[in-house]
Amino acid sequence: MKIFMKKIFMKLRKARREFGLRKLARKQQHQMDWLHELGQFELALKVDRDLIETHRRLAEEKPSVYLPHLADNLIWSADLHTQLSRHEDALAANLEAVEINRALTRDNPNAMRPHLALSLGKLGARFNDLERWAESCVSSGEALGLFRTLAADQPDVNRVYLASVLHNLAYALSALERWEEASAPGLEAIALHREIAADDPARPISRLADGLTLFCVIRSEMGHLKEGLAAGEEAIALHRALAETEAAVDPDRANSGLAGSLYTFAVFLNVAGRHEEAVRASKEAKDIYAKLSDPSWNDLLEQARYSTAYVAGLAGLNRFAEAAAAAHEALDLIAPRLALATDAERNLADELTEAYRKHSGQAQTVSDPIFREKLQDILDNVPVNLIKESSYDSPVDLTDLLEAILGRAEAMDALDAPPQERLADATARKIREMLAEFSSERTLH
Repeated sequence: MKIFMKKIFMKLRKARREFGLRKLARKQQHQMDWLHELGQFELALKVDRDLIETHRRLAEEKPSVYLPHLADNLIWSADLHTQLSRHEDALAANLEAVEINRALTRDNPNAMRPHLALSLGKLGARFNDLERWAESCVSSGEALGLFRTLAADQPDVNRVYLASVLHNLAYALSALERWEEASAPGLEAIALHREIAADDPARPISRLADGLTLFCVIRSEMGHLKEGLAAGEEAIALHRALAETEAAVDPDRANSGLAGSLYTFAVFLNVAGRHEEAVRASKEAKDIYAKLSDPSWNDLLEQARYSTAYVAGLAGLNRFAEAAAAAHEALDLIAPRLALATDAERNLADELTEAYRKHSGQAQTVSDPIFREKLQDILDNVPVNLIKESSYDSPVDLTDLLEAILGRAEAMDALDAPPQERLADATARKIREMLAEFSSERTLH
């Protein structure tokens, strides 16, 4: 009898502990959801860590019941880490979720297959964030197979996830420059997103716009520029519409998707030789980030990266001095942090440095005839008496004269061919020559 009562007591204790932990888990879940809704990702992540620990304790007693909850919380944790750009931590949490869901699927395939598919799809995105493209292809490929099976039974439920996995797969294949392989999943993702948008107009169309931007890259790299640029134009139109609706919620970030699509479009406009259009599109893209009230390091990097298309467009129009100045301006944005930069960021700095050197040299050579013509035009419009009255008997002080001439140059919009410093140097030389001539004339008289 005593043994029986002891067992009953132990069961009651376990039940009471389980009840307490379940109550705690519900409270933590509500707190995390609320903080996430408020955009307080750091605090939400702290609560989620506690929630994960609570579910670990519950799973020790009843793994089949609580391990699915633990896996779901790990996915939430991965999402929060991604929001905070902690991609390694996001990957670790997602990998554990996949491991749990894979084991649970072996025991209960019908119930757990959707969870495994979702965690694998998310894992592909985590690998993309870390530029581990080959691993992303493997995870996204496995998720795709599972979602195709699930979509056959429940197309409306799984269509959104299927489209997302197709996009992630196309993105990773594109990063590996496997353009032919990327084209099919990219096109299928776009088709699915069009269906989703048609069935539910209230759903945000950002995924469709992003898919079109990616397809612009894929088809253009395959040599189908007309098709690629058409996709790019549609993506820009969609992002403009999205920016208008999102501006009221987050005016600083409403245009970030638009900036990306404009930059991509500009890159391939340059390839097509449509440099005027490329300059307009890339300038709009970089200016979106230039106008941010409190830009982050990533914002500055995006602005510098988008400047590469702007520089290329200007150079394509033989506006080399402007291209060199734009490259220099972009370098100034990222120079303070280059000591801590990643390889990709250093490569961007190297690209901009090379563009600056190249186009500076081209500006000195190619724009000389234009420069000389503009300089003469400027000097012709400076009052002659201003030059004649300069104190050339003493060491020549050209400050006032140069300021007048540079002011005239700015008014005539003539500073686009050479940099201002070059204009000043060349003007000073020209003025000295003219002063020498006036001095000779006065001596003769």
